[in-house]
Amino acid sequence: MKSMENETISAVVEAKDLVFHNEPYLIVVGTMEHPINFFLVIDYKAVPVGSDSSIALNCLLASFFVFGLDHPNPSSTFSQRNQPGIYQHP
Repeated sequence: MKSMENETISAVVEAKDLVFHNEPYLIVVGTMEHPINFFLVIDYKAVPVGSDSSIALNCLLASFFVFGLDHPNPSSTFSQRNQPGIYQHP
């Protein structure tokens, strides 16, 4: 994906790749090491969820349940790489 640096949140949402980015998903403003804000994208709407990565991830996971969506496979690369650091377990 091309760099979206200095783009508006709505421009990022509109430019997403429909093949590789299913909704819901998170957008981070800043870096993962120093996030300024996270946005949860649902139905092409970006909802601010704060700057805490664990809260943002919980909002993302909860959105699958609330909207009755199939969530990604828990053995996915993202889950394997990030779950230990976010939830402090192996």
